[in-house]
Amino acid sequence: MQPRYDPYGKPLPRLVDLRPLGIAACVLLLGTALLLVNVMRTVLDRRSLVTSIIDHPGTITLSQAEASDRAVTDAGHVYLAGMVVTAVVFITWFYLARRNADVYDPAVHHRSRPWAIWGWICPIVSFWFPYQIARDTLRAADRRDEPPGLSDRHYPLLRVWWVLFIGSGLLARILTLGDPSTIDGVRDRQNNEIILLIPVIAAALLAILVVRRMTVADERKQLLLASGFPGPQPYPPPAVSAAWPPPTGPLYSDPGYPYTPPPPFAPPEFQAPAQPPAPSEWPPPPPPEWPPPA
Repeated sequence: MQPRYDPYGKPLPRLVDLRPLGIAACVLLLGTALLLVNVMRTVLDRRSLVTSIIDHPGTITLSQAEASDRAVTDAGHVYLAGMVVTAVVFITWFYLARRNADVYDPAVHHRSRPWAIWGWICPIVSFWFPYQIARDTLRAADRRDEPPGLSDRHYPLLRVWWVLFIGSGLLARILTLGDPSTIDGVRDRQNNEIILLIPVIAAALLAILVVRRMTVADERKQLLLASGFPGPQPYPPPAVSAAWPPPTGPLYSDPGYPYTPPPPFAPPEFQAPAQPPAPSEWPPPPPPEWPPPA
């Protein structure tokens, strides 16, 4: 496959196979969803224990309450460790997908390649930069014969996943507000955590579908390029001077071929005048008298 170039004439990076990292990201996302289900189970157990304390005082011992708290804490720590590993693999896969998309269509992207990593970390911009990068990456991989950068495809799966992902983060800020110093406040906090875990689990499961969708689109694009169907070229390679002299043959039998370059420019030779000019009279003659004599 011929190398491609960006708008500044620099060669674009070579394609990377996303399947291994895509499979790893899907497996880790599924494991994260299962860890969230385990966290929800421990929260439900503690909620039932708090309800028993409120409805039937004296029926729950201190050791049972401490064991329930330890179970919730341990489940949260395991989930946190799994989430860190999943985030590293997912962001690595995401960056490589954006890197491949540079080869397919450099003109379709709204954000540069480093934002595929920093967009998840930097405050404020993390609310929409990753979504824009994922959408542009899919557009670049899905584009067939549209003009460069003018694809208008919409991706409902990507939108729903991003709304759940961002919405669960905002919901966490709201639902964790409360006073856990009282037993009723603790029960309300448990109810809020259960409500919060539902969209988080849904977002983790939809992320698996998003990874699969983007990986399949990238593989399809690579197969098209490998099969000799390059598709539209958004930017041609830099111009290379043609061989000289130009080829001759039946295709070049017009009167203008072969082309003969003009002779080099030579300044015209200076020619001396045939007769030197007469010297001017000096001093000039006096002017005639005025008025003339009668």
